[in-house]
Amino acid sequence: MEKDPVGRSEENYVDTENKEEQFETFEEHMAEMKQEEAVDRAEEDKQYFEVFDKFRFDGHVTFTDIDKTLTDNDGNFDPRAVEYIKKYREAGGVFVPVTGRARFESVKDIVEKLDLPFIIINNGAEIYDRNGNIIYKSEIPMEQVKQTFALAEEYGLIWMQNKKNPETGEEYLYSNYTETTEQEMNAVGIEDTPENEVKRIKLPLKKATSEEVMGINDSNLKIQMMSPDYKAVRAVYDKLQEQGIPCMLNMQSEQTKEFHWVEVIVGTKIGAIQWVIDHGLVGDIKTAQVVGDGGNDLSMFKELHNRDGEPIPNTYTAVANGCEEILEKAHKILQSKYDEGLRGLGKGGAMAEIFEDEVKMREIQAFTDILNQLLDKKMYDQKKVLDIVSRIKNKRVIDSRNMPNSENSVA
Repeated sequence: MEKDPVGRSEENYVDTENKEEQFETFEEHMAEMKQEEAVDRAEEDKQYFEVFDKFRFDGHVTFTDIDKTLTDNDGNFDPRAVEYIKKYREAGGVFVPVTGRARFESVKDIVEKLDLPFIIINNGAEIYDRNGNIIYKSEIPMEQVKQTFALAEEYGLIWMQNKKNPETGEEYLYSNYTETTEQEMNAVGIEDTPENEVKRIKLPLKKATSEEVMGINDSNLKIQMMSPDYKAVRAVYDKLQEQGIPCMLNMQSEQTKEFHWVEVIVGTKIGAIQWVIDHGLVGDIKTAQVVGDGGNDLSMFKELHNRDGEPIPNTYTAVANGCEEILEKAHKILQSKYDEGLRGLGKGGAMAEIFEDEVKMREIQAFTDILNQLLDKKMYDQKKVLDIVSRIKNKRVIDSRNMPNSENSVA
């Protein structure tokens, strides 16, 4: 179903501000929107959906990692967890996945399954809207790319980077991996390798030299390096830090208790999250919750601010299968692992545990808030208000389809 720049579809379309001037059809509205600059028109269009945006957003946002937090490594969801997330959103919460995965194509099915407005990928280097349009990007300067590859070669690290050749249209996950890379990494308890990454980002793997990859005229968003020798990984990390190249450690082994990945990336998950708060939310944020399991999620465990620059409560939440550092810094540790629902245990894994109580607490509060809003604005007749009250008493889950339509607005 086609949607306009602020993510509303035809079934949600209503003009709450300019009744006499509203478009006769949704198609006319879309045609007008496409003739104007998207950003300016989207800003104006917020007026049309003011009531519905506030109805759907109660000021609470949850940002969560994907692999081994929201899904397994193959992208499988527990159906019950998906249902809880949808109810959480219907009850007023905003849900935004934040992943290290590269390429929108690797998360497109998640965006569609959960009907997300946008998604943060590449560990914060990119933000995409629901239609696959990039709305935020941060790149690694070429000089730092050269320094990174030089260190990888000096310390014998395996590296990988996805790029698309603009001349041929070919896109690969390029790497200097060897035939024994996967076995060597698995031997120290790390299953995340170039061979495993191709499944997540849905790209073929291609052997290449660093010179070949640097010669491809495409964005340098992230370079991932790994080794079974954690001391070599740590040495490269320290060198990168000394040279002022932004990087982070990732993939901590339960077996060695050490990190076996180092990633060079300008963007950060917390930076992208703050961008969403500043530019992507219609209403004011009140509280946030960040959820993760691995080293690349540590950057989310930091202070966030509202648009006025004031700190907001941010609950650091770790799934039960989180790495040691995540568990140490978490405000809250879930009892569930990411895959318990998939294995038939519990009520749907970590996501279900997070959102079950959230939904129960929020659904009635959200109805109460919208009821007061409708009464204050005198937008709907008494009969419709009583209908909403009836739904509150019956504790029905909030759904935009239950909203009164424009036929009931007071003339």
